[in-house]
Amino acid sequence: INMIVFHKSEDLRKAIVGLISGEPATLFAGAGIAARAGLRTWHEYLLRLADILEKYEGDLASVVRKRVAKNLLPEAAHAYLESTEMPVGDKLKNLVEQLRTDHYDFNSLLPLVSLPFEAIVTTNYDRSLIEAWVRFHRSAPHLVELNDPTMKSAPFMSHFFHARIHGREEVPESMVLETKHYEIGRASCRERV
Repeated sequence: INMIVFHKSEDLRKAIVGLISGEPATLFAGAGIAARAGLRTWHEYLLRLADILEKYEGDLASVVRKRVAKNLLPEAAHAYLESTEMPVGDKLKNLVEQLRTDHYDFNSLLPLVSLPFEAIVTTNYDRSLIEAWVRFHRSAPHLVELNDPTMKSAPFMSHFFHARIHGREEVPESMVLETKHYEIGRASCRERV
């Protein structure tokens, strides 16, 4: 097998542009992209939530940690959200606050958003890709959001759009985090077919 090694990011960028030029291409971005900008990984995020939960329900915080250790991340989020001792407002506030880090820098995503994608679809709740897009293109992308009419119209858009398909930090109730949320999403997709 011949493997190509790129020593410069610009060479990699040119190769990718060459591959997708003239063809419609969509970037599907997950948590690794947000981590590149300095935001927490899923594991780090859930462990931070467990630390906060410790003040309210130590046993449940321990369950969250054990599930994270077993890579059962939606199940760990479920345990956090099932807390009966933590006020709902605090749970939602923490969901958003723990997304952030002190080292957040969307500039590391500029090379990615410079590629000629027709859309970015992401499971991330944060705004790092949006902020990078605005910085590079000097205009705001059309936003497509979960539980919003824009989601249904996305397949018909003829211009670039950015879709957050698992919710957004601005509306923490919209964030798809746990097992129950995924089950609801699957059932909803089956109903549409």
